[in-house]
Amino acid sequence: MKYNLYLEDVSVEAVFNKLGGVGGAKRFLADELMLVETLKPESQLEPAFFLVYVDRSVKPTYPDWFKKLEHPELEYSGPTEYNLCGVQKWLHND
Repeated sequence: MKYNLYLEDVSVEAVFNKLGGVGGAKRFLADELMLVETLKPESQLEPAFFLVYVDRSVKPTYPDWFKKLEHPELEYSGPTEYNLCGVQKWLHND
């Protein structure tokens, strides 16, 4: 049986198919079937998930022990977007 019912922009037919049809929906409503949220593997995540945006319109705050800013011109320089996909572990030798 085909369903042409939508709730907002969600197809009822698609939900039934995910639950395993009418039988799956009945099992779900009888608490015999449980839905578990899972995350996509990293390879399938959206690239935007790994983007960090920097708002340079706000002056950074510094800790109390910080006395003098040597190069104030560098406060507002640098990229406004960082892609964390390119970040790699880097170990210091000290």
